[in-house]
Amino acid sequence: MNRLLKPLVGTAFALVALVFFGQPTEVQAQAELMWLDVGDYHYRYASTGTEPSITRPPFRARVKYWPGIYAREGGTHVRSRHYIGVKDFTDENGQPWPFKVARAGPRVFDLGEHFALPMELIGKFDKPDVFVDGFQSFSRPTVLTRVDPSIPSDRMIVRGANSNVGITWEERIYAFSNPYHDDYHIREMTWTNTGNVDADEEIELPDQTANEMMLSFAAKEHLWGPRGVTGAGVSGTMWDYVGDGKEPLGKWEGIRATLGWIGNGTNVSFLNRIGGPIWRGGRGNANYRITEGDSIGRLGGAYMLTRAILHADTSPSDPTNDPGQPRTTGYTRGGESNTNPSFGDAEQMTNTYHFMHPDLSYAEYGNPGTDGHSFPHEADRSAPPEPAGPFDSESWYERMGAQTDVSRMRSGGIVPVFAFGPYTLPPGGSVSAVWIEGMHGLNRDVSVAVGKAYKDSGYNDTLPITYNGQTHTKNRWVLGTRDSIHQMIRRATANWESGYNIPHPPLPPRVFNVQSGSDQIVLSWETFANANHTGFEIWRTRNFYEGNVDDRWEYQLIATLGAEAREYADADVVRGISYFYYIQSVGQVNSDGTGMTPTGSVLKSSRYYTQTYDPAFLKRPPGGVMSDVRVVPNPYVLESDQNIRFPDQQDKLAFFEIPGECTIQIFSELGESIFTIEHTDGTGDEFWNLTTESNQLITSGIYFAVITDLQTGEKIIKKFVIIR
Repeated sequence: MNRLLKPLVGTAFALVALVFFGQPTEVQAQAELMWLDVGDYHYRYASTGTEPSITRPPFRARVKYWPGIYAREGGTHVRSRHYIGVKDFTDENGQPWPFKVARAGPRVFDLGEHFALPMELIGKFDKPDVFVDGFQSFSRPTVLTRVDPSIPSDRMIVRGANSNVGITWEERIYAFSNPYHDDYHIREMTWTNTGNVDADEEIELPDQTANEMMLSFAAKEHLWGPRGVTGAGVSGTMWDYVGDGKEPLGKWEGIRATLGWIGNGTNVSFLNRIGGPIWRGGRGNANYRITEGDSIGRLGGAYMLTRAILHADTSPSDPTNDPGQPRTTGYTRGGESNTNPSFGDAEQMTNTYHFMHPDLSYAEYGNPGTDGHSFPHEADRSAPPEPAGPFDSESWYERMGAQTDVSRMRSGGIVPVFAFGPYTLPPGGSVSAVWIEGMHGLNRDVSVAVGKAYKDSGYNDTLPITYNGQTHTKNRWVLGTRDSIHQMIRRATANWESGYNIPHPPLPPRVFNVQSGSDQIVLSWETFANANHTGFEIWRTRNFYEGNVDDRWEYQLIATLGAEAREYADADVVRGISYFYYIQSVGQVNSDGTGMTPTGSVLKSSRYYTQTYDPAFLKRPPGGVMSDVRVVPNPYVLESDQNIRFPDQQDKLAFFEIPGECTIQIFSELGESIFTIEHTDGTGDEFWNLTTESNQLITSGIYFAVITDLQTGEKIIKKFVIIR
């Protein structure tokens, strides 16, 4: 059995303690981090309600992915904020504040103003376990707090916090694996005037009314795409807003949402950056986040993101939806002073409150609009004025496609802002709001076909490109993904209005095992006791778990099996190639159209429950004589072509022609024990990821492998060299 354990960032990646300084009492505090990643939309949530930029690798930056399988490029750098502002406030010490704002994010968790309550990650069923060659395979560990079959979604996060303005907020975030509802999460949030201003249970302000409470949210989101390959930084996200009553909306009527996409830039003058065309390879620069050979022009960022309001209470006494909320919509800069809160700064809190409130003037920008809504919208300010036309017109695509002004992207980029309120909450009073966050875009095949045609044309922005009977320019193809966003918002709205009663796919397998062999790779699985499938589908790719460049990143369907199947032997494999798999449970033909789920379709379990992230491959039969044992590559040179090493993994060394049962002990030149592998799977291959027993990468040097045949006791010593 392979003894190369995948390194764990503790069992509790979801419960990591992050330390921050500079708080009012120099406190050290914990923030829990948990992922919702059961569908195509993946997001990492923090217990404090924001995802600030101060978090360090591996937690910083890419906290949002779509589709989730493409971790090399689909990430979005998020710096979010949640501000609660009140007027004429008297704190627990009797000090009056004309304006008091409790802030979390975007640069720090601000654990002196929001005090996180326990956070939970709840599953509708147990987390499936995936094994490759005997060891768990995952992109990130998942630790469920508990299982509750009654929750309406596949997974749900519950979080909340007290704040130093006496408002306690609680939130439920829902993630679904239904393939027609897996591109978004629904967030339900309630703010209650509890009078609790800190982390303990004591109520400090039981009788204080929260006057003209404003609830502000903002997120600086950089759509990374293939960062660096397009030749511009990450502050170039373009933003538009619909639903503020400023222009005709057509089929978008009734929707209140922000839309974001990769805008054009001037750093690369010979192409238009919209959609993130990949025009050069990514080898040698990890920031490019693409695989070698991926330079045919594929659109690496042909997607949009959205935040759409589904509901906001009219008042504490009237829970009906107020279509006039959010009352404030607009934009700020990522480097704006109020995005870097200073604890106890009355002037700064006054400015922040003024920016949130629809009827107050903010010193730098003035009134965001005559009614609290900034107009023209940010995208319109960065695009040419002609051809004129409202959002729901073809002229919008032409103007956005012709956008070249990047001046407004400077100073940290543009940040869309929305705020609910003003609400006046008596003691115990509460208000709620519901919104979705999600992403959608062109599928991989369209991105490849359109992007390749664009590159082959010499980056002709007016070139008509035909795919599957539709013809558009490259920019129109990319910007047309807003139609997918529109459909997603309508489906999410229908889902929420149904009480989350959309149909569920069948349960995935409970356990999925992939075992490498000498002449085949054997897949086996176990099911849940209440499984409701009619069969299974097995999908496979090679070299990289994201997919293979030569296959256009598409997994291939290699087997369709009946409901009773529990094993499949994949013999159509080639020695020297790494393989990755997932298995899906197949359900009945769907007859339930709740949530605009198409009837007549067949629902399948999510690939992300059973996706393998570690390679399986054919192994040699056990070696015949110890003198045939080889260490490959030797020397290992990090800067060499990856095909001379292993294309699926940068840090990887192979031991070939070894006995079927043996111990491999690795020592430094000084005789220090580095790593021990117990090889017991009966094959002639074993691999090592160049780490020590404590999961530290080894340094350059000369090393020795002592290989002992467990059957005969025979030993052989092999010397190898590592050059980094």
